[in-house]
Amino acid sequence: MVFRDLWRRASRYANRSASAHRTAAGIWIFDGARLRVPPGRLEAIRAELGLVAEQPFVKPDGVDEVFAILFASRSGSTWLGQLLGSTGLVNDVREWMRPALLTRKAKQMGESDLAAVAAGMMADKAANGRFGFKGGIAALVPFILSCAFSSYRDNFRVVLLRREDVAMQAISLHKARLQRKFTLTAREKVRKKLEVDRSAYDFHQILGHVRTIGTVNDLLAEFAELNELPSLTIYYEDLVEDTPGVIGQVLGHLGLDSAAAVGLTASNVIQRDEVNEAWRARFLQDLARRPRDRELVERLSRRV
Repeated sequence: MVFRDLWRRASRYANRSASAHRTAAGIWIFDGARLRVPPGRLEAIRAELGLVAEQPFVKPDGVDEVFAILFASRSGSTWLGQLLGSTGLVNDVREWMRPALLTRKAKQMGESDLAAVAAGMMADKAANGRFGFKGGIAALVPFILSCAFSSYRDNFRVVLLRREDVAMQAISLHKARLQRKFTLTAREKVRKKLEVDRSAYDFHQILGHVRTIGTVNDLLAEFAELNELPSLTIYYEDLVEDTPGVIGQVLGHLGLDSAAAVGLTASNVIQRDEVNEAWRARFLQDLARRPRDRELVERLSRRV
């Protein structure tokens, strides 16, 4: 009887895998999940991951709810994840479903099956019956491929993190790429910034980052809509302005006590400096001579 049940579950997984396809609109469908993935991105994520789910996903004991913070780069997601973890109600929210971390987890477990590795990661990192992770498409794809998404679909909530000022976000992304640094070490946190040559300003690079940020935000919002997931959109600037209020909103969205956010303060390290401000002023000046591009930036921002 046990063998028959396992065989049926494995057969159902094989059928789901075989039915994976893209629609004419470019939406990737796997195991009932719908996600629009840019051309070539799915293959790149699979190659980096190097793990395949050959066995059915088994829910880890004690993990009843899952949530994800979805964002485009330089949105303040690391800080948001730390703030949520500091309430004691949820785990420290990091990019636990990122291919590199899952690959490392697979080595620790001595396991090569993606479903087992994803379940192991969730079991290790969950707190109080909830598992939270953050990321973008690169985190969603492994989560879906492992069949964890379909297992938690009815208990999966999404927080969409954005920035009001997309131009400043794009400038921050441009700087991070020049520095090849997206997070700060303990020593760098004391210094609070890494030096960048002002002459490295590049209007077209920054505008390209604006477009990328807009595309990513649209794809992630579409993911929540296509899969009919409960979602909440918050903005980094609001988080800075009213940390307890915004964290309280997120906790309420997750079905938790928002009172746990009382007393939280905006203690994050601001990496923005005079270079960011100078580049922003120059970018807006250049943008003023390009009405079509300015319209794009205005459409993607709550403020310019």
